[in-house]
Amino acid sequence: MGKIVLLESSDIGARYSAEAIKGLGHEPVFLCELEKYQGDPLAQIQEYRHLNCPTTDTQAVLKAILGLGLSDLIGLTSLVDSRLSTASEAAALLGIAGLDPAVITLKDKGKVASLTPEFSPPSVVFQQSTIPLTEIEALLTFFPKIMIKPTRGAGGLGAFTVEDAAQLKSLAALIGEKQVPPHMSAGGWIAEAFISGELASLEGYVLQGAIRSLGFTSRRKVGTTESAATFPVDRKLTEYQRARALSAVEVLMSRSGYLNGYFHIEFIFTSDSCFLIDANVGRLGGGPLGELLALSYGVDPIAIFKHAIEVSLFGIQSRNPYDENLLRAETHAILYGLKAGGELLDVDFPAEARCYHTQILSRGAKVTPMGTDDWSWIGIVSGLNADTVSAVEKLRIHTPEGVFEACY
Repeated sequence: MGKIVLLESSDIGARYSAEAIKGLGHEPVFLCELEKYQGDPLAQIQEYRHLNCPTTDTQAVLKAILGLGLSDLIGLTSLVDSRLSTASEAAALLGIAGLDPAVITLKDKGKVASLTPEFSPPSVVFQQSTIPLTEIEALLTFFPKIMIKPTRGAGGLGAFTVEDAAQLKSLAALIGEKQVPPHMSAGGWIAEAFISGELASLEGYVLQGAIRSLGFTSRRKVGTTESAATFPVDRKLTEYQRARALSAVEVLMSRSGYLNGYFHIEFIFTSDSCFLIDANVGRLGGGPLGELLALSYGVDPIAIFKHAIEVSLFGIQSRNPYDENLLRAETHAILYGLKAGGELLDVDFPAEARCYHTQILSRGAKVTPMGTDDWSWIGIVSGLNADTVSAVEKLRIHTPEGVFEACY
């Protein structure tokens, strides 16, 4: 039995990923910055072997792993968007199974736009120290506003919009106010034409270069906070929209050389086309996606995580959990928080609910208002469509200011 290191954990994925690794006949070991976890994710990580250490720097990760003395270490992966590059680099240096090396390129939004210009919104990549104002201003002559975000960002952190040329004069200051972590801002920034339309992502994976599409997920946001997801929504898209999105994925994978691993690629769908806005390649979709796929295909979430780890690390599948002949169930997830933020005292979740519920924050946590970023969630509820809505309508959040309904 070998050991597989998990660099950090997704919100719902700690126990699922650890049990998946055990199901593959190996032992999971978490490397995490534990102070960033609360609630259910923290409790689940602590059920398994874990080490509290820095995880944003490749050398720090290597030092931590070597300090553990894991002589039978066979793999290193991550289910967290912001740690994919570090995980890939560390595995390569250790000479063990790791994420596809193309992940490092695909994690950079600027490089993705250059690989797929025919599918991406017009954009300008720049460094905070040398902002090409003339080029960025030119975007505003054709589009009502532009999106500014770090090329290596995740979870909406640091993203904001600019609507007039006057704002551009103070762009460096606006970027500085965002206080984006160094590991996200190191790659620079991208100014991207803001395209109005419906947000949805294509879920799937690549195995030995062959692309398998699993279906489309609709995504809803409050500000920059993702607040709901529904899978599958293929029927809400036209045949042309679905085909164009799949073409974009095929082109991206071919040009990048990505051979093994999952993806949940975000698109903005307009009435007659779609635009690739975030590649999200290298891991199973974040938030509730693992549970939604499991519910829709009628399997245990552990089976989904097992498949994702096996495909991503070893380029194989011992069992495919996705039955192509199955009539997929319609599933829905709500990622909830507080409209105005506040201090969390407790969450009353209905005992009779037929849903998965992960409470991300603990008692006493300071909750930022919904809309700030993807760290504004208190919890995630996943289930079949009607079950999820019913459960969240009954859910109540206790704060020192009173009892509130979930905001989503």
